[in-house]
Amino acid sequence: YRTQDSKRYGILIDQEDLIFGRFREHLLGRVLCVLDEVVWGGSKKNESQLKSLITADSIMIEPKGKKPFVADNLFRFIFMGNESWMVPASLDERRFLVLDIPSVHRKDYKYFGELQKAWNNGEREGFLYFLLHRKISNNLREAPWTDALRDQILQTLDPHQEWIVDCLDDGRFVCKSKDRESVLIDHPWQGETKIPIGIFYECYLDYISVRQKQKYALSKRTLKREIERFLGIEIRTWTDGQTRHYILPDPISLKSMEHLARFFPEDQAPF
Repeated sequence: YRTQDSKRYGILIDQEDLIFGRFREHLLGRVLCVLDEVVWGGSKKNESQLKSLITADSIMIEPKGKKPFVADNLFRFIFMGNESWMVPASLDERRFLVLDIPSVHRKDYKYFGELQKAWNNGEREGFLYFLLHRKISNNLREAPWTDALRDQILQTLDPHQEWIVDCLDDGRFVCKSKDRESVLIDHPWQGETKIPIGIFYECYLDYISVRQKQKYALSKRTLKREIERFLGIEIRTWTDGQTRHYILPDPISLKSMEHLARFFPEDQAPF
């Protein structure tokens, strides 16, 4: 259903460039932006831009052939699609409510026909009345936790984060041969674990190479720092003769930490 006001204040977006492109005068004054089947490609630049569009008070508008100007940001977004990765959700996500819609009424033309009929005969006004008078008791600045949100966060993890979550999941660090036929390293992670730094790093490089993410490879020192930041711990070092080791905490204790426990419900693997 469309009215002149709905056309003026709402817009359906089906192309990525209409949101992240240079010229966005078509967004001026829009309140509701519905992104239909706009596939998230993982661009860090677009991720920052999208998060700014969601939370910033103003937006820069550049019409073609004219000087850019600042306008009020009124946007509210709805993302719709069938892809497994829809939004760039961070570990402490507060922007997105993510829902998996059941397919129980797929191709149920009678159901949707009756729904459309009711919508056009008073339900639309009734729904608006309900929304305007609904008592809000939850904190709207905190995204409700759902299994679908967890899946989006896992999809958005950086390669080193994805790797360490998999290691926690498996309880071991593994590196295979180039043909993937044999295991070169299989180092268990059970209880407080000592692991040579070289083996730790080699397993990381093997993981990202299989996923063709070598361009995101971190140096040894940067990897240690970023893993510490992600897990919220300090990784100690220990030297045995000429071999330097990392001392890693018990994975069970890590899984029980507040910011990680949601990925391991009842100590089950997230994948």
